[in-house]
Amino acid sequence: MIKNQLGRRNLTEQEASYYRGKLYESRKLRQGGDRKSKAQNVLLINTAEEIGKEYGVSHMTVKRDAEFSKSVDKIANEIGEKAKEAILSGQASDKKSSVNILHLKTAKELQADGRT
Repeated sequence: MIKNQLGRRNLTEQEASYYRGKLYESRKLRQGGDRKSKAQNVLLINTAEEIGKEYGVSHMTVKRDAEFSKSVDKIANEIGEKAKEAILSGQASDKKSSVNILHLKTAKELQADGRT
């Protein structure tokens, strides 16, 4: 499903980042991958690099996209799905970093109110 969403041509920059982050989270393995079935000198496949090559971005962009998708999901859980829709459509914010900051502020405010 995620690959189908990424294949759409009319994705906003935020939506593409969100779905790349989701794809990375779904593909990556715990503890850095399958280390037992490989020969000693065989390089391990880096999931972020693989996705980056597939979609024409760097591996660091893929990792930042994963953080962005986590932040968007947490904001949606704390504020509501309409906030997620506004972020992904580009209406709420023009920078992904401000979404991460908003998530941190929201979490701190909830802790200050004694909700978490």
